[in-house]
Amino acid sequence: MKRASRLIALFVLAAGPFACGPTAYFNVPSDEGDWFALNSANAGTARAVSEVALARVVADSGAPSPFEYLLPEGAAIQTYRKAGAALGPSALVPSEQSPAGTPLFAVRSVRVRGTEAQVEVIRPSGVFDWELVDVDLVWNLCDGWRVDLARPRRVQVEAPNRSTFIEDAAAETQPAGDPT
Repeated sequence: MKRASRLIALFVLAAGPFACGPTAYFNVPSDEGDWFALNSANAGTARAVSEVALARVVADSGAPSPFEYLLPEGAAIQTYRKAGAALGPSALVPSEQSPAGTPLFAVRSVRVRGTEAQVEVIRPSGVFDWELVDVDLVWNLCDGWRVDLARPRRVQVEAPNRSTFIEDAAAETQPAGDPT
């Protein structure tokens, strides 16, 4: 009986942080042939690490207010609303009414492995038109997700496609059966 109690206590101590922590294995977008990982851009873990990484990259960039942001492909309007609330009033979703010259920041990918995550964010750059920033995050029970390291990679990347978001958002907000 003592042995069983000890085994149960050991299991609870070992599994506890994972039971109340982040998803253990996550890829957005999905990696080819990876059937095990979760891949939803709308999951709380993907949104949470994206929010923290975006906030850091925007702050490090010294971008003027307001700014536009893109979440990983497949993120729904509700996910954008939640992320926008967390990012603050300066964060705007791309729209045709956005002021000219509004800087755009885009989450390109999210990888979560237990209590560690990597997020790639595309930002405007003075060297190239666009620059990729790798953001490493760690999770702990007291603070949740926090940035461990953010490092720009001096490589040119393709511009984020804000028009795809605008088209997807328009389609998502159309009433069912409305052809317009």
